[in-house]
Amino acid sequence: MRNKWVGYTIVFSLCMSLLAPDARSQAATASVKVTLPDFQVSLNGHTVDNEYREYPLLVYNGITYFPMTWFDSRLLGLESIWSPAEGLYIKQSPVTSSYVANKSERRNADVYTAEIPSTSVTINGSTIDNTKEEHPLLNFRDVTYFPLTWRFAHDQFGWEYEWDNSAGLTIQSHNPQLLTLDMPADTSVNDVALYKGYYYFAETTGMTYRVYRAPMQQPGENEEIYSYNLSSWYGQPGGLSFQMRDNMLCGSPIILGEPQWGTTSM
Repeated sequence: MRNKWVGYTIVFSLCMSLLAPDARSQAATASVKVTLPDFQVSLNGHTVDNEYREYPLLVYNGITYFPMTWFDSRLLGLESIWSPAEGLYIKQSPVTSSYVANKSERRNADVYTAEIPSTSVTINGSTIDNTKEEHPLLNFRDVTYFPLTWRFAHDQFGWEYEWDNSAGLTIQSHNPQLLTLDMPADTSVNDVALYKGYYYFAETTGMTYRVYRAPMQQPGENEEIYSYNLSSWYGQPGGLSFQMRDNMLCGSPIILGEPQWGTTSM
């Protein structure tokens, strides 16, 4: 009977170690009180709604904390790796992600308890003693939370960091950003190109491709710059493709059934 319980303990411990994901701390030395922000926070132009967020932003010791989830960390250009031997490793990287709110059906309370993990933490190659930090990393809902201090946000990661009494806290990172554009349905079969501050795309009407361009800052204000009439060509239109040729953007309709291309420079 005694050997049987020992076997269960070994298997259970092994399973728990295999469940430890990235950016999740494993040990805690203290519990602290945290609150939800009572001011607006904007991350790369996205206003964070904490009321129903599964992993809301938190405030501890006067500093805003953001969750190191897969989407939130990559939104700001950060990657995190956790291992039992080396602890948590956070590094700046040219990764990116769309903004995901991770909404929950349950409304968040105003006050919670978080933990200060005692595992080793390395940030951009420098190891810190998290238990001795004035603004340590926290653990909340099994996710690591990172402090948005000037030291880390500005000095370590080079983010634009601004506080305003009316606009709240604004953070802008410099990793590549994903944009959601209001484009015509035809862009699902035709290419979209970004060239010298303009988006280029095409709409298809019968056997005619109409090529448009729109400013990056105002993608809804488009103008037609070229059109292809394919009625005299053999085969069926298979979409429009953009390529760079001799440092110029060129558009080419693809004709299915025939190796026939027509090209124009933008």
